[in-house]
Amino acid sequence: MKNKLVLGTAQFSKKYGVTNKKGVTSKSEITKILYYLKKKYIYDLDTSIEYNLVDEKIKLSKYSYWKIITKVDPDRFKNYKNKNEIKNNLIKLINKSAKNIGVKKIETLLLHNVSSLFRKNGNQIYIALKELRESGYIKNFGYSIYNFEKLHELIKKFKPDVLQCPFNVIDRRLNNKNIINLLKKNEIKIHARSIFLQGLLLIKLDDLPKKFFKWKKIFQKWDNWITKYNYSRLEACLNFSFFNSSIDKIIFGIDDLNQLKEILDVKLNKKIIVPSYLASNDKNLIDPLNWR
Repeated sequence: MKNKLVLGTAQFSKKYGVTNKKGVTSKSEITKILYYLKKKYIYDLDTSIEYNLVDEKIKLSKYSYWKIITKVDPDRFKNYKNKNEIKNNLIKLINKSAKNIGVKKIETLLLHNVSSLFRKNGNQIYIALKELRESGYIKNFGYSIYNFEKLHELIKKFKPDVLQCPFNVIDRRLNNKNIINLLKKNEIKIHARSIFLQGLLLIKLDDLPKKFFKWKKIFQKWDNWITKYNYSRLEACLNFSFFNSSIDKIIFGIDDLNQLKEILDVKLNKKIIVPSYLASNDKNLIDPLNWR
């Protein structure tokens, strides 16, 4: 069942996560993490061509069977005039990434910032992605999104294989019948990320950063609920996402090997019903882009 789990590698490149106090994960720690993943038969890694030197750090594992999900910023192609230019550039990027990681090919290619698709050459980018898939350079393509505001239009014009989106006990926008039906009808795989809300759902209430004090009541309710039912924060977050039958993959991030071990030691054997009063639609809370 743990084949649903995907390790996110943003921490390998930069200090990622609002609660991260350890900074960028060291090369020696990355090697330990990747070795442990192999030991536990978890092979999916979520990374980005935009992450500095992460590909080379993954290669430290000397393992060629990783299933790589990587992302690219489509703004790279805003001045490209036709799909052949875009396609050839994408081929260079994914081939370079695969070589740097030490794998034969990139499994899934996602675009950051899908608003770029609605510009002049958006259709050319889309055609290039389809041709990459059809010619075997990649197995799937899709998009990494922060909200669902243009989802119907996105799927109608630029139907993907995969959609990566946020989902956690506070941010439940994905738990919408219309959205789920739309995605399933179009056979689009769902990859959930931000299942810990960048670590906010895992910390004690006393450690909540000041910028989130305005939502302290929500985190107080979360704290009270897990205490009442004797759940760990980690257990509740993981099981809540893991047993959502609509979700195909779950991306999680870590700072070190100990955190990975803690996550993989959680028993994923029961569906946890988290009360709806913990959910929020406040975009300033659930969308990290608004935390700056």
